[in-house]
Amino acid sequence: MTRALAVLLLNLFVVSVALPLIAPGVEAQGAVDLSVSLVYPEEGGKYLSRLGVKMRAVVTNRGGDWYNESLQVTAEIIDANSGIRKFTENRILPLNLSPGRSVEITFSNWSYATPGNYTGKVTIYPRGDTNTTNDVSTVRFDLWTDTWPYPIQLSGAYVTPSRGTTLTPFTFRVEYTYPTPPDTITVIIDGTPHSMIEEDPADHQYTDGKSYYYRTTLPVGPHNYSFYARSGEKNASTPVIEGRPWVNITLARPYASPQEGYVTSRYHFTVRYGSYFNRPPDEIKLHLSGRTFDMRESNPDDENYASGNKQYFADVPGWEVGPGPWNWWVEVRSGTDRVRTPDMTIGGPSGTEGTLMGVVSSDLGGEVSELELRILPLNVTYNFEGARYAVDIYEGKNYTVIFSSPGHSPMVVEGVDLVGGEVKYINVTLTHAPRPAAVMGFIASTSGYVPEDACVILYRGTEPLAEIRPGADGRYAFYNLTPGGLYRLFAEAPFHQNITLPLQLEEGETLWLNITLLEHPPPFSVVEDPVPVEGPIRISFLRVPDLTTLSLSLRNTSSEIQYTFELEGSTLLIYPTAGLIYGEVYTITLFKGCEDTGGNILLWRDFTVEVRAEVERGGGIEIKPPPGSEGLAVDVSFEISFGIHINTSTLKVTLKELSGGVVPVGLMYAWGVDWGRHGATWGVLKVTPKRTLNYSSAYSLVISGGLRDYLGSLLLESDMVSLYTTMSEPDTDGDGVPDSSDAFPYDPTAWKDTDGDGVPDGRDAFPEDPEYSSDIDGDGKPDELDPDADGDGMPDAWERRYGLDPTLDDSGADPDGDGYTNIEEYMEGTDPLSESSNPGEREKRIFESSLLTAAVILVALLVTYLFFSRGGRGLRRERKEPPLPSEGILELDEELEEFLEE
Repeated sequence: MTRALAVLLLNLFVVSVALPLIAPGVEAQGAVDLSVSLVYPEEGGKYLSRLGVKMRAVVTNRGGDWYNESLQVTAEIIDANSGIRKFTENRILPLNLSPGRSVEITFSNWSYATPGNYTGKVTIYPRGDTNTTNDVSTVRFDLWTDTWPYPIQLSGAYVTPSRGTTLTPFTFRVEYTYPTPPDTITVIIDGTPHSMIEEDPADHQYTDGKSYYYRTTLPVGPHNYSFYARSGEKNASTPVIEGRPWVNITLARPYASPQEGYVTSRYHFTVRYGSYFNRPPDEIKLHLSGRTFDMRESNPDDENYASGNKQYFADVPGWEVGPGPWNWWVEVRSGTDRVRTPDMTIGGPSGTEGTLMGVVSSDLGGEVSELELRILPLNVTYNFEGARYAVDIYEGKNYTVIFSSPGHSPMVVEGVDLVGGEVKYINVTLTHAPRPAAVMGFIASTSGYVPEDACVILYRGTEPLAEIRPGADGRYAFYNLTPGGLYRLFAEAPFHQNITLPLQLEEGETLWLNITLLEHPPPFSVVEDPVPVEGPIRISFLRVPDLTTLSLSLRNTSSEIQYTFELEGSTLLIYPTAGLIYGEVYTITLFKGCEDTGGNILLWRDFTVEVRAEVERGGGIEIKPPPGSEGLAVDVSFEISFGIHINTSTLKVTLKELSGGVVPVGLMYAWGVDWGRHGATWGVLKVTPKRTLNYSSAYSLVISGGLRDYLGSLLLESDMVSLYTTMSEPDTDGDGVPDSSDAFPYDPTAWKDTDGDGVPDGRDAFPEDPEYSSDIDGDGKPDELDPDADGDGMPDAWERRYGLDPTLDDSGADPDGDGYTNIEEYMEGTDPLSESSNPGEREKRIFESSLLTAAVILVALLVTYLFFSRGGRGLRRERKEPPLPSEGILELDEELEEFLEE
């Protein structure tokens, strides 16, 4: 029992704590944001009341969760001048306010009102709402209890729009403020008053501003307006506003005549147009049952558009639109202003139909086999197989019916009237016509192109029959021409001479006639051709060109050439930026459209001319060594430089010894182009004698006449002769023997070498034997065949082996300083360059060698003895001790090793 009671009390405690926090059916309070705003009195309001005002406020939950708390709301009215609180009321309200919902709170009437300026203030004190920036709302207002201290106020005066057309509705507005409604409130437009209408008839509060308006259209021109109001003995007015609104254009008095008629009738539409700025319309159009027609001035000479009485008209044939009724209106545009008349309706053409029928015969007898019926002004065509026809058309007057059939002349029947429902018969007979002729061809310029705006006119007698302006292909053609009679074909084109050609056409003939018009000569000429490579290119015009309209191109055979140009009088000077190339052909294109300084066309098409740069001219012949040179080397070569590339087939060069014959020469020619000098060419010829020239001899180098350059120009008319003298024969070593006879030209002590072995005869032991030249020991035997050339007792091979001189007797020398001479070393077979190798050492080594040999022989004998001695006794396996000879052998081996070590 006690435990149950404790549980119950605990549950009641939890519920008592939770109930204030939870509204029925909703979750507990979360993010709440309450705000308050005063709705009455209003900011800046003016109120007349002896009982004061009753304040109203609105509280709104702007948060995302419910507000389930009580709320304290405090209302205050404070004297704005002294700050003294005149009225206070506190309200505590329980609220269950969902997100986004509002509640209005009305406070007690303020019964202690006195006239003055006040501040109304409402403050809320929500629980659990941390956003306090919107918890207060204040307004300023004025209050009067007995009398209104201000006069009638008219404010916010304006008109909209400020500009428009005669069809634009303009709205004038003003705000009236006074305790009592106005007896009269008007807008005065251009001096005329117009009563205004309440904007909101349900609003009876005038002290906070009451809106009135008046809407109307206005005529063309600027306007002015002001407002006036009267209530009792009080009245007020606004200043006059000038120039607003203003109306630019107007349309008036639209009219159509006749109102009803036929499809064959013409209907005349008129309207009056006016412009405040006295400007003609940019466009004025008649819109008629889905069709649009331009309207024209009735009196183009009348330029008074500001009068508003400028008449425009449009004549519309009934057959272009069809049967009525017609709906129509007119629209005009001037700048950004547009005006249109109201929609209007006229009966228009009658839609009742009648029938035309009949039979068409031929003057050759019988009926025609085919028939074409054309009805004007409807411009409709009907085709029939056979001669009988029947067509239904709208009733009308003055129809024209044209009957045509192949092989016959057409027949025209005019003035045909047809009443609705009537059947009218028209039977006709057609006259047989000759087969028509035709003339056709192409028109072209003598320059090979089709002239622009060319025109071909065909005359019969003096009357023009047809005119054709050929297209881009230049083709023209006139068909269905009546044979016989004299025809003339007249052709013309701008910048060409006209031409007239007489024609005689036979029945069924098709005459082909191509027309060539003689083009006017080009209006320019190239002043000089060929042109200098440095420029300029001069082009003289018949009239001074306007350089701002001139465009040209300059090309060679492969690329565009950069240039500048200027005008010198009527002559155009073109300067290639890099100059021209000798002999190159250049194309200059002067493009269509260039005008002269008077604005007249100077170049009616693209003109292309070719000019050639001046040809290269030879620059002379230069020879190295220069002609007249003396002391030339006998192996000299000549270099001939030409100032231009030559034609080698015309080249002949001869070298002659004046005291002898022709010297054969070799020729090597090279040439090239110097693009830095406008493509100038050069050529160099090298002349090399094929043998050495003779000393102290005179020679002539002859370039034969008739030499031409690569362009064929003559460079040498006659032979060009250059004389030279070779040097005297040299004696280099000054021994009195010329180098040519001196076998040793650089050795003054020798000059003869009989056997030619390179050893002077004075130093050659065998001067007549080219194989041998030296005999050092003078034994008459060549050193090459003598084993001891120097005769010192030591063979040359042994001396060369040890680096000794085989040509010098050095037998007594001791190069290793061991006390033994070379000859002794040779005799004893020792090394003459090693101190340790000498005859004494050799004797010691012989002794030691002999002793060693003897020891080896002795050991061999002992071994042999022991072997055979053991074999004689037989093998005794039971012997455990080795035989004594083994020990002897071991001891002998040890002595031998010690001996060898010593």
